[in-house]
Amino acid sequence: MACVRPLESSELLQRLAVVKLMSRRQSAGLRLTPASLLLLILGALVSFPALAARSEPASVQGCNTRCQSEQTDCALRCDGDIPCIQGCQRIADACVEKCQAAARNCH
Repeated sequence: MACVRPLESSELLQRLAVVKLMSRRQSAGLRLTPASLLLLILGALVSFPALAARSEPASVQGCNTRCQSEQTDCALRCDGDIPCIQGCQRIADACVEKCQAAARNCH
């Protein structure tokens, strides 16, 4: 049987921090209306339980592939901003380390 673990809260917080940073860069100068803010909050309430319940892929290879995909998506959102891309790399490195540590501790 494969080991499956839920995302740690610190890992989830790191990912949310990167998304928040990207959102700030993209929404600079834009004003949220009450209706759009309500939709944003409702979307977060609906999607957050799914994010919190998501578990790691069963294999180290699948886990590493997920880390790489998330790093690529993050770097694309950075739009050439080097410090942002470096942050994506640090998160990806930590993600891969967790995949490998989970595999070592599985048995």
